[in-house]
Amino acid sequence: LAMACVIAPAAQASGTPADVLPWARFDDRASLATAQAIVASEVAGDATLSSLGLDGDGLLVVNGRLGLDNGSRWSTLGVEIAPAAVDADADLTHADVLRIRLASATARPLRVRIKGGDRAIGNAGCYPVVVQMVTTTAADYAIPLAAFRSPGWCGTKAVTIEQTLRAVERVEVTANDAPDGPVTFSVGRIDFIAEGRSEPDKSPPRSGGDAHG
Repeated sequence: LAMACVIAPAAQASGTPADVLPWARFDDRASLATAQAIVASEVAGDATLSSLGLDGDGLLVVNGRLGLDNGSRWSTLGVEIAPAAVDADADLTHADVLRIRLASATARPLRVRIKGGDRAIGNAGCYPVVVQMVTTTAADYAIPLAAFRSPGWCGTKAVTIEQTLRAVERVEVTANDAPDGPVTFSVGRIDFIAEGRSEPDKSPPRSGGDAHG
């Protein structure tokens, strides 16, 4: 089923301090241990993975193919990424933005999902997700966490992003269904960001007697 939500690239606002929690970096062979391939289709053989590796420029590259030739109504190819710098089940309720570097060999939509540890919810595809249009040029996408939604078909398995952020285990990126054929996309650094907010002035107002003419 198609997702309606498409998030445009957005740079982090300048001039305000932010708390950045690095989630993943792909700058050495050891970082591959944080990544696990996702290959699934309704009928076996309609999603295949050719390779999952690093390109030397800080990008994790997924190569494979999607199709519906065997009769699937859906197919998925991608990767889920565990944290490198924090423990799984990290409480990220203070975060506002997911910043993620993405590119694709051909411009296409990619699904970005934030996942907790409930296996039933994960298997149903009901953790909150957005669909991000990605171009052939690697770019950092600053996606507001408030934009993530559990898909409409989830019913009682639906969870909110607020619930999910209490214990985040994986960030998932997948290509789904169309356009079918060869698939190559890349995932770079991933950060959760708590945007800085200016504190209001809490000093008590001066009384009229304090004023000087």
